[in-house]
Amino acid sequence: MAEIEQNRDPEQVAQVSYVPRSRGQSIETLCPTTMATAMQISLNRVEAVTQQSIDDFVATRLGCDIPTLHSRYAAEQIDGLAIAYFNQDRGRPTLIANDTGTGKGRIVSGLIAPIVNPVTESGASTRQGIAVFITAKPDLYVDMLARDMVDTGVAEQIRPFFTNSHLDLALTAPDGTVRGRIQTPTLNSKSGKSSV
Repeated sequence: MAEIEQNRDPEQVAQVSYVPRSRGQSIETLCPTTMATAMQISLNRVEAVTQQSIDDFVATRLGCDIPTLHSRYAAEQIDGLAIAYFNQDRGRPTLIANDTGTGKGRIVSGLIAPIVNPVTESGASTRQGIAVFITAKPDLYVDMLARDMVDTGVAEQIRPFFTNSHLDLALTAPDGTVRGRIQTPTLNSKSGKSSV
């Protein structure tokens, strides 16, 4: 292992500081060196095609002003939302592969918001859609519903429908406040009937 480290080119740094395009507050993240230029090119393309700054594009999509946008999302999250919205408009997927603690939940919340409360550039509401959020761990429902969706103003706009059987989770906010409970029935596999 030491031999590999000694032969490593000092110019081959794995990560560099991410430079957000959004004017919001940065959370000072890193990005893979090999992706830094590609990410800036993607953001350039979003601005060129939409004829809007990244902040204006995302704020319009969310139906909020720039100060509200900056109070709800970090600059890196706003950049991610801009690319995701741009991809959505072209029928393309987006993979959110950020590290733990960099706001994937907020980005998902920002992607859900225009689906459940869509607005046009003029501010008029359009047809509502259905957003589907699937998670590997039921506890992540708590993170989304008691933290990320509350902090981004989306919680009041949704009516969750849980498909998990036998959930019993307290929606506890970071400050310890219990905002509610998620309870779903248990399905009796023999009878096909449910009970709470």
